Amino acid sequence: MSVQSRILWVACLVSFSVLAVASPPNDDFANAVALAGSFPLTASGNNSNATVEIGEPDYVGATVATHSVWWKWTADTTTDVRVRVSDSSIPVIFGVYTGASVGTLTNVMGPGGIVPVASGTTYYFSLDGLNGSEGDVALEVDLAFGAPDNDNFNDRTVLGGSSFSVDGDNEGATMEEGEDNHGSTEVGASIWYSWTAPASAAMELDTLLSGLEDTVLAVYTGSVVSNLTLIAENDDYGDQEEEYRSFLTFDAIAGTEYQIAVAGYAGGRGLVTLRLALGEAGPVNDFFADAIAVSGSSVSVLGTTVNATLELNEPDHDPAVLNSSSVWWSWQSSNALRVEVDTFGSNFDTILGVYTGSSIDSLTLVAQNNKAAGTDQSWLSFDAEAGETYWIAVDGQGGDEGAVSLNLFAVSPEITSLFRLQNGMECEVVWNSVPGRTYSVHSSTNLVDWLFETNVVASTSESSSVFVLVPENQTKNYFVSRMPLVDE
Repeated sequence: MSVQSRILWVACLVSFSVLAVASPPNDDFANAVALAGSFPLTASGNNSNATVEIGEPDYVGATVATHSVWWKWTADTTTDVRVRVSDSSIPVIFGVYTGASVGTLTNVMGPGGIVPVASGTTYYFSLDGLNGSEGDVALEVDLAFGAPDNDNFNDRTVLGGSSFSVDGDNEGATMEEGEDNHGSTEVGASIWYSWTAPASAAMELDTLLSGLEDTVLAVYTGSVVSNLTLIAENDDYGDQEEEYRSFLTFDAIAGTEYQIAVAGYAGGRGLVTLRLALGEAGPVNDFFADAIAVSGSSVSVLGTTVNATLELNEPDHDPAVLNSSSVWWSWQSSNALRVEVDTFGSNFDTILGVYTGSSIDSLTLVAQNNKAAGTDQSWLSFDAEAGETYWIAVDGQGGDEGAVSLNLFAVSPEITSLFRLQNGMECEVVWNSVPGRTYSVHSSTNLVDWLFETNVVASTSESSSVFVLVPENQTKNYFVSRMPLVDE
């Protein structure tokens, strides 16, 4: 064998090839395996030959990742879950995160593996071996607390009677797919009740004695959680910052089943006390649909707002203050008139609003007023169109209630045409009036150009008058307008 051959043979003995060992398919954050289904959720796999990405976060306790694998889950409910290691062949460390990329993740796991999750949010789970170990790894995601029996709409607790006080707990409760937000922008952890009204009556419902300090409360009709009809809702009962529990009223109809949801604001959890009681009967014109119709160009009526309520979708008659207890009247104009409406004579702090429209949720504001001329009463004016129906609401500021005195007066241009008088005779112009108010008298010979005649302050009688001199062989027309109390 030549020297050249021997060298070739030795080279052949030492040559070899290196085969790459495959890493797990979910080695990288971007390839996280999706979890789905009902609780408990299980993630299982193997981290052998897994790697660590640039920017990958350390685990709790500054433990550095060595061979991590990833899973992800998009929550379909708002609740608390507990994440823990299950059947693994090696000691496992893990983390739970939210974020869009591996370098921008936020740890969301609390003590004991508790993670508050929000519906629609995606959570990422990283599993690794302690001290660089490799092998089978597994993790379980389950509800942190046992869900209440009435967590779901279909499992709502049935209540009876004309009143009740029942204790509950929304710890471990969730929000269902299609469930309403119950009148709050941030809500979670709802529990459900149902109650059938034994009689038609005004009802009061509250959570004011609950241990849970910030509640959301709503009442519905319907049989499917995603297709309920809202009857009433309330988030914070008081206008004081510290009162975050809930109180509402609604008019129950005998034989109707009402669905009641109690939830925690921003997912809050705790003990709940739900109370139902008969409310005191409200005024006959408490609701828009029961507005009392009045007519004529001079109207004064009495009423009350005591025990009155606000309806669902009712507009704020003064958005700057708390509105709480409105009553309604309607008035139809026979002609195009200038109209004044006031609440002088009422014994409480009133708010006044005038609207057009056909239903409580489609009203158009015409005019509103609060505190006319610095008083607790209200005054407004508007130009009425012939044939139009106007809806008049009287409310109390900040929950104030009392006796209502509502006055309406069509101020112009009600024309009184006087007959032709001879030899400088006088004529008396007479009109309905409100005692103590000032009226302006004008005259015209052509119904176009009007001349101021005088002002008259009404006496205590129901009518006022003024004597005017009509020149010989002349016809004069007169109209009377009531002077406003405040600048228009």
